[in-house]
Amino acid sequence: MTGPRFGPSPPDRAGPALLDGLRAQATADQSQLVLDAALVTVVTVCQAVIGHADGVSITLPRDGRYTTVAASNDVVLAMDHDQYDTGQGPCLDAARHGERFHIDSLGAEDRWSEFVPRARARGIESVLSSPLLAAGAAHGALNIYSSTVGAFAVHEKQWADDFALRASGVLTAARQALPSERLTGQLTQALTSRAVLARAQGWLMHRDGLDAAAAWASLTAMSKRTSSPLRDVCAQLVDDARPGEGRPGGADR
Repeated sequence: MTGPRFGPSPPDRAGPALLDGLRAQATADQSQLVLDAALVTVVTVCQAVIGHADGVSITLPRDGRYTTVAASNDVVLAMDHDQYDTGQGPCLDAARHGERFHIDSLGAEDRWSEFVPRARARGIESVLSSPLLAAGAAHGALNIYSSTVGAFAVHEKQWADDFALRASGVLTAARQALPSERLTGQLTQALTSRAVLARAQGWLMHRDGLDAAAAWASLTAMSKRTSSPLRDVCAQLVDDARPGEGRPGGADR
């Protein structure tokens, strides 16, 4: 007599519901890995582009509570955890309510009475928290901090919101279970566009001695004057400047 068999049942004997559940779990795990890798890229590029950013992170709900899924350093990670511990802060309010918070000076802030002293003890003085949206609802936050009071210019605050919009697109793509190649392609295109704009702005600041706002105004004026998309104007400027970093390019004339 044959003894009992141990181990998993062969596929043809396993119930359809069980197989469907396993496939769904495998798909979810893969999507989360792709999602987290994409959000790490958002954090990395965001810190590189926003000049006075000392740290960037992304907060998302996981397993019924908020957690940091990407952080550029330990200080911003600790700042996020101070908010989770106290249950208050701009990051949490952005994630919960879909509001954005542009805080030039924590020292002048009268909200979040438990969080603010902890953040300032860590040397944090300015914070930008922009909500991430998925299916029209708040689903997390992009957080940027600086150790400098009034660190972020108007256009950098706009960039923070733009990066949050890009990250929101990544969330939506992941929820729609897009193939990882398509998700990666969308993310790469969006971040490349932002990096090109930032490099062109930086080049004008260096070449013409402009501040950030004036350089940005110059770029938008070029776009209007030539009736060309802003990204194309910036790409041409960067390309023309590349052969000799001290030689002005022709695209900005």
